[in-house]
Formats: sequence, structure tokens, C-alpha cells
Amino acid sequence: MTYDQIKKNVYYDAPNEYPHSSRNHFEDFTDYHLPLARLHHATVHDRGVALGLEVSGAPGDTQVSVNPGVAVDGVGEMIVLSTTGHGDIGADPPNGNNNEVAVPVLLPLSLVGQKSYVTIQFSEINRVTEGSGGRMEQVPWVRLQPVAGAGAYVDDGTSVILAIVNVSGAGALTTLSDSDGALPFRRSTLGEPVGELRVRRSLTNANQVQEKLSGRLTAGVGGGLQLTVPNSGDAIVLSKDGGTNLSRVETHADTVVCKDGAGRPAMNLDSNHAVLSVGTQGNGGDFLCFDANGHLGLAYDGDEYRLDIGATGGAGHLFMRNAQAALTMHLDGSASAVNANNLNPFGQSVIDVGARFFRIHGWDLVLDGRSGGNKRALVDWTNKLAINFAGDYANGVEVMSGMQVDGVLTDGSGTSLMGNPVSKVMVNGNLAVNTSVTFDVDLGSAKFFTAFCQYTLIDSLDAFDGDNAVSIEVYKVDGNRTDPPWIWDDGPKLGHHGDDNNVHAPWFRGTGQVITFRIQAIGPDIAAAGVGFVFFE
Repeated sequence: MTYDQIKKNVYYDAPNEYPHSSRNHFEDFTDYHLPLARLHHATVHDRGVALGLEVSGAPGDTQVSVNPGVAVDGVGEMIVLSTTGHGDIGADPPNGNNNEVAVPVLLPLSLVGQKSYVTIQFSEINRVTEGSGGRMEQVPWVRLQPVAGAGAYVDDGTSVILAIVNVSGAGALTTLSDSDGALPFRRSTLGEPVGELRVRRSLTNANQVQEKLSGRLTAGVGGGLQLTVPNSGDAIVLSKDGGTNLSRVETHADTVVCKDGAGRPAMNLDSNHAVLSVGTQGNGGDFLCFDANGHLGLAYDGDEYRLDIGATGGAGHLFMRNAQAALTMHLDGSASAVNANNLNPFGQSVIDVGARFFRIHGWDLVLDGRSGGNKRALVDWTNKLAINFAGDYANGVEVMSGMQVDGVLTDGSGTSLMGNPVSKVMVNGNLAVNTSVTFDVDLGSAKFFTAFCQYTLIDSLDAFDGDNAVSIEVYKVDGNRTDPPWIWDDGPKLGHHGDDNNVHAPWFRGTGQVITFRIQAIGPDIAAAGVGFVFFE
């Protein structure tokens, strides 16, 4: 920028007064008032549109309309398109090729098939019939300047861009805009370069209407801007006029930092890496989220390394999804449930479950960590538990320590298996002399068992003859005779078929709790003793 010399004539220097002429007045205008105004506009302000100069046009139009207004160019000339004045759309007004038109200016779209800037430039016309020697009237030059090629716009500060137009090959408007991302220049408004902008407000205080500082917008020490307010209770509010919400607040920043009262960076937003950091040394970060009723629904406590989900009236839920957005895990706070497809240890090979009762409501329990192949160790099968389902484990099942079975064991064909005969047998016995006696084995509860009995003594007290007989049998189970009878003689000793004296089998296999054995010593001169054995599951 060129800084003009500032000169003015001296007409009075007390006590001296000097004569002057119209030429002196012209010198004062061209060497003092005009350069002073230009320097003020170019340095205290910036070039651009101050007010008005709107450009209008619809697709298909063959001209655009420019409203009256004010702009300042790069050398400080104030350009005024007067409401009652004229604009010039001539080919070269500064050199006398003028075409004055009324305001608003209707500018023909003469540069067909190309993109152009709509510009305005300072220009004057001497109205020679006015005043003593004519009067200079500002008639701004409004024209199209191509964005490229012959006669292209040159950013030399002499003109101000008002709009950008695209014109078809037929001379019709296709687009009208204030900017174009492919172009280096655009319509701009008047600016003002300042080191500090102080904003004041009016108020009434102690019976006096006065002004008071509300805030400062200053240049940062190392660059950038700094917005400050004088008092700790002051606020900076962004809103629409009337206090309603803005549609959006957008910032283009690598980092946004919020500091606490001690000047520590308590919250940091890193936009390049999309990272939000909350908390700093000495000030642990927390994240709180409330529901519509004001209940705390989600909270992360940085000091306690804790995440809480859920609130009064609303149980917490945590959902995890895969790359196809399908739900793969659900932590359900209302049911205290974990819904997932896989559970694997992290870092070690052990998962500890410290529950008193552990329930699995599934069909199959697969244990194949060593052998692989999804082998089914336990299966819930038609209301019974199947071990090594379908022979998945080719080497079968091995019990590698003591085992207690309270119930019935069967082989693969359904045949019952007995327990360890050493640990699961009960024995009892008795002696009968010329009569019958019974004795019981009580298993404590109903169990599957095998019972048998044998003599330990037969003693003839006199002659052992036809009126003597001895039997030992499994007589009853839980009070019920073990019919059908095994032996009878249709005589006085063992009775007819179905009589209680019939001899029952010396063995029995079944289910029950109390097994009753009977020894019969039949005759006037016979004694017998025996024992009963019960093996049970």
C-alpha cells in the first residue's frame, strides 16, 4: 500500500491572514481531505462491502440487478452507488466510454459461456453544466470481469467483488453465489483491523445512567484471539436474537481445552484423533448422563475407576454389536444377566465363579479343550442327565477318584449298575427255633438294591425227619410280600399256593427302603440262623 503525503494550505497564522484562491481550496481537497479519507478507509477499515449492494438474479435471467449501497476499495476510495444516482455499465468509464443507468443497476450478462465476477469500481463523471466549473459526481462502474483468460479480474485493490455468476452459452444465468470453492476470491464485507475491541453496555447505577465494560476481544500474545470478561461472575452467551437456540455452533480446531479454576487442563478435545480427555493430575475426571426425570443414568468416576449404568426407575443395560450391527452381548441390569455367545479367560487360563449355586439353563455342556471336536460331556436328555452323549469321547468315561452315587446307575443299554460293594452293602441276621422270625435292613430312603440271604446254622434238636423244614428268604420290601411265592407243598408245612408260609425267593432286585428277611424253622425240634445282604446304589 502507498501512504500519501498529507498537506494543507495555511490561511491564517495569527496575527497574519493570507489571501487564497479556488486553486488553494482544490489543493486542500486533493492533498489533504482526499488522501486523509483514503488512508482512514484503507487502514482503519478493510476493503469490502459496507452496506447494501445486493445482487439479484434467477436461473434463466439474462441480467442481474445491483442494489444501491456502499463499499470501500483497496486504496481507500469510498464507493457509493446512490439510491437517487446512477451506475455506469460502459466499456471503460475512466476513459470516457460511459453508459449511465439508473439504480438499481441492471447489468446484462454479456460474458456468455463462462464464469465471472460482478464487481464495482470507483468512477466519477464531471457534470460540466453544474457549478462554476462543473461538479464531479460519483457514478460507480459496475461490470463483469472473467475469472480467467483475457481481461480476467486482477486483485489490484481498485474494484470490489459483489457476486459470482455462471452464464450459459445462450447468455442465461445458471448460478449466482457469493463464493466458489474453486476460486481464490469472493464477495467480502468491510472489516476493521484493531488490536483490541472493547464492548460496553449501558446501565443505571446509583441514580446515574452510564456505560460499563462488558468484555474485550484482543489479539493473543503469541497470535490468535483472546476473548475476556472483567468479572468472575460474567458469562459469554451464544444465542439467536431473543435468546433462543442457534441451529449449530461449529469450530475448526485441532484442540479444544477447558481449564479448571487452578488453570489445569481439565477437559481436552482432540479433533484430529477424535479423542475427548476428561480430568487431569489433581482433578479426576467424571462423566455424567441424566435421564428426562433428572435421574443419573450413566456415570463414570475417574477417581474410583468405576462405570455405573442405571437409575431410579430405569435398570441399566449395556449392548455390544458386531461389524454387521448384530447384537452379540447384553449386560442386563434388571435381570442381573449376561447374555453372550462366548466366555473366554483373559491373560490366564482360569475363570473363577464364586457363586453358591451355579445354574446353566442350556442343553449341552461341551468340554473339548484338549480333544476338540465339540464333545458333549453333559446333555440334558429327556429328563435325565446323559454323560458322554452319543459316545463323543471315544475312550469313554473314567472316574479318577472316589464316587458316591445317590440314585440309579445304568449302562448304555439301560441296565442298572451297582455301586461299590464295599461301601454300599448292609447286613442283618437272626435265629429261629421251631418258629419263623423276620429281620430288616433299612436303607434310610428308597434306593435301587440287590438283596440275597443264606443260612449260617441248621441245628436238629432231635431227629430231623419229615415234620421238619428250614427256609430263608427275602420276604417283604417296604411291607409288601415279594410275590409270587417260590416254593409251596400243598401240605401243613409250607401251605397251599399263596399262603404266607410259602417260601419266597432267596434274592430280590428292585427299589425300596426297608427289606425284610424271614427264617422259618418248621417242626418241634429244629433251629436255624441266617443273614441277609443288601447291596444298594
